[in-house]
Amino acid sequence: MDTTPLLWLIGAAGSGKTTAAWALFARLAEEGVRAAYVDGDQVGMAYPSPPEDGDNERVKARGLGAVWSGFRAAGAQCVVVSGGVGTAATVADYVAQFPGAAMTLVELTVDDAERRRRLLGRGNSEYLIEPAAAHAAELRRHPLTEHRVPTGGRSVDEVVELIRERLGDWPGVIPGPWPPREPQNLEAGAGAGAGAGAGAGAGAGTEADSEAAGPPPVLWVCGATGTGKSTTAFPVYLKILATGTAGPASGRPRRPSG
Repeated sequence: MDTTPLLWLIGAAGSGKTTAAWALFARLAEEGVRAAYVDGDQVGMAYPSPPEDGDNERVKARGLGAVWSGFRAAGAQCVVVSGGVGTAATVADYVAQFPGAAMTLVELTVDDAERRRRLLGRGNSEYLIEPAAAHAAELRRHPLTEHRVPTGGRSVDEVVELIRERLGDWPGVIPGPWPPREPQNLEAGAGAGAGAGAGAGAGAGTEADSEAAGPPPVLWVCGATGTGKSTTAFPVYLKILATGTAGPASGRPRRPSG
């Protein structure tokens, strides 16, 4: 069976998931591995979330499924994912979105004091302190993986080395050349992505409702590297959300929770 190694770094907010995942992805790319990376929390930023799914797990699963298809089509030899996962049932939902993947979970851990310090250092993340502590406690009671890596007091490079040490030779020897990119029908791709996640949407209405309302406005903040695109776009997003444009908020938007 054709399988693509997929490594998912999980853990409570402040454990270092996003930082470590990016560093690992960069290291693999430097070594000549055709690696891909996606932050699960980023693709779940569609708020307000429905009351029954405050963490937007269904939206994240659908988004990751669409990204997975794109990575596979582009010839990715392995994929690194970062993002919080709450329960074994949630993991199973995500696995269903990754056909052809050989998934490995690694939980990053940190003590309560350092987690609090990290979250306070981010700015505007104080509200994550208590939920993150509860999430970490839940993962201690009901671990989702045997691979657990403590990040407290370690540099990013040290964390990456420890992850690789725990996993042995991941992603292993991956046969096959990097396939050429074929021209893509973007309209057809968009339709396929939507269909792949049918039944897994957020509380944003039905497709018929969306078609009746017309296409939603899209604001794309762009510019050269270092111009502040991400730093500017996220506060703009929060201000738009605060106006109630998307309706009454059921769930609070979160920055990537690494």
